[in-house]
Amino acid sequence: MRKANRARSQRTLSLLVSCILILATVLPISVQAQDEIAQNTLHVDGASGSDDPACGGTGNPCRTIQFAIDKAADNDTIKVAGSPTGIVYTRTAASQCENTIGATAVACLFQKRMTILGGYAAGNWTAADAATNLSIIDGRNQDRGALVMSWANPGTTALHMEGFTVRNGFGMGLSKSPGVDSYWAFGGAIMALYVSSIDLRHMVFSNNVARGGDRSSGAGGYASGGAVSMRSVSGAYLQNVTFEKNVAQAGSGASRGGYALGGGIHALSANVNGYGLKFLNNRSIGGSSSGYGDDNGARADAFGAAATIMPGSTASLYGVVAENNEATGGNAGVHAGGAFGGAFKVEGAQLNLTDAKVRFNVARGGNAQYGWLGNGGAIEGINATINLDRVVMIGNLGIGGNGTSGDRGGGNGGAINITRSSGKDNASKVSMLNCIIADNRAANGAGSRAGGGGGGAIFNFNSTVTGENCTITNNTTDGFSYGSAILQLQNSAEPGNPYATVTLRRSIVANHSGGAYNQVLLAGSGSYINFEGGVYSGNRGATVGNITGMESMIDGALDYLSQGSPNYDYHIGASSVARDRTVGTTPSVDFENEKRIDGRPDYGADEFTAPPQPEMAYNQVYATTNSVYVSWRVDATIAQQVDHYRITHGYVQVGTSTLPITETVNAGVNTAYRFANLKEGSLHNFTVDAMNAGNDVIASTGQTKIMVTSKRLQLPFVRR
Repeated sequence: MRKANRARSQRTLSLLVSCILILATVLPISVQAQDEIAQNTLHVDGASGSDDPACGGTGNPCRTIQFAIDKAADNDTIKVAGSPTGIVYTRTAASQCENTIGATAVACLFQKRMTILGGYAAGNWTAADAATNLSIIDGRNQDRGALVMSWANPGTTALHMEGFTVRNGFGMGLSKSPGVDSYWAFGGAIMALYVSSIDLRHMVFSNNVARGGDRSSGAGGYASGGAVSMRSVSGAYLQNVTFEKNVAQAGSGASRGGYALGGGIHALSANVNGYGLKFLNNRSIGGSSSGYGDDNGARADAFGAAATIMPGSTASLYGVVAENNEATGGNAGVHAGGAFGGAFKVEGAQLNLTDAKVRFNVARGGNAQYGWLGNGGAIEGINATINLDRVVMIGNLGIGGNGTSGDRGGGNGGAINITRSSGKDNASKVSMLNCIIADNRAANGAGSRAGGGGGGAIFNFNSTVTGENCTITNNTTDGFSYGSAILQLQNSAEPGNPYATVTLRRSIVANHSGGAYNQVLLAGSGSYINFEGGVYSGNRGATVGNITGMESMIDGALDYLSQGSPNYDYHIGASSVARDRTVGTTPSVDFENEKRIDGRPDYGADEFTAPPQPEMAYNQVYATTNSVYVSWRVDATIAQQVDHYRITHGYVQVGTSTLPITETVNAGVNTAYRFANLKEGSLHNFTVDAMNAGNDVIASTGQTKIMVTSKRLQLPFVRR
């Protein structure tokens, strides 16, 4: 494990140095600035417009987006028409981007600040509806959707774009740029470079590809941001954006394949805020090679298939769904590439993830003579700060690659892998609040020799993990791995290295199987796993190493609502041992943002809430030989509005041919009533209504039926 992390440290430094050579530091500027000083408005209709010098008015729209951009001045707005079946916009002529750097795009924004809005019905430019009027930017698998950039002065370029579907974008290297930029690919749909702000709202990015160049010598080209790549962007704002089936595909190389970074988003020296984001079925794929595969510790690795957050960046994402994304390391002749973060990868950066569902993502190591790592099925971080608040991580997989005649690749952290490279100034930490980590798996690939790894839920190397009111349950490893719940290791040989620790407060660790090594928790030499109150229940296996605070944990049934497949529902039930256990400081809400208000909050991520009761319900309904007894109750919140109760009673007399009889009884303020002198065998139905002084129904039990019989029948509690 130590060798692997040293190699990754070298690779990280190499990548960072390369990027620094082509990037500059920028000053922050508000992402709203271009809206505040907007000037003129131009209009585009791809179905009926015409690109002539006079176009742009409401009655004579331009035909292409690029023509309108070229015609517009700084801070202008461009409104773009769509239709129910979609108006498609493609590249039709060379742009300044193509002429300057050799990159083709449907929309090139070079050293301009602009707002581009889609979703307008042709002829109606007052209100946009992107769901009804589809404005489609289509790269036709040969052009980027948009290229947004400047050079030495980032403040000259900003984009606010709204209401578009961007599909089939294709980004390769910049043919007129020197060095690695000529074969490294950034952004299949949108590439933003040296930009003060980029603001994307109500957008769909689908089937876009960033494709690194293939190389006959050395390493293959890198691919970053299958959908969107942001490099040196002072402020990025994303709202209600879907990333689906986008791919970062690294190029093949003679010695090794290239890196793949972010099937959905790639951010380097960028500050990103996102709300209501969906990452679905995106992929990062490391490049292949028939060669050795290891270039001074660098391999053909794949990072974060949903989003990769790289050095100098902070990403704060709220209301996120990341499902079925996959990072796959590149194959090679001898040493395969690894996969780091099935959904999210954070390196030398910070990720704040709030109210998120991260499910069924995969980090899969590449195949070679020696398979390589599959780390962090949901999230992987190195030298990173990761803050998780109300994040549900379910069914993610970290799996190593296959080794044909050498080591099988190890899988580390079915949900989370966190690590730190050498050097006292490097640090990594994960903070979790109200998180659920369930049904994740860490496993080795196939191979003839031992692999290692583990941590069905969490793998921690040289780092700090803190969890408060978390539920960690039903995670697994294979028979070659350690720690079906948590595995952590410490490089104690490094001077000044901080202790690797996992601290869990008021949390649940339950239902883990120890696997072949019979270990649920493993804290390697010099590291600690600390418990401060919670539930430790149903785990079958040993705890190994420095495990403290086990005496503060309780055992018992958790009464999950519907654990495991297919529902994966980890709400606790009324009889759960986790209920009403906390005294003192605790989070004010649970993982669904429901308040913990009963004075004794529950252990774990979920705060039990009793199902809502009807405003009015039966207490008892039972029959005797010749009578029926009915009693009911009304909720206290409406009791003061009740003037009287009305009972509607219907029945058919036994042995007669008369029609059904219905009678109404005023029960006054009583909450029980007995119907006497009834014939045995007759069937009766009752409805009790609560009435106000105006004789209006304000609550009702609904109807119930019962037969008069000598055999006692009782309905103790019937809901409407």
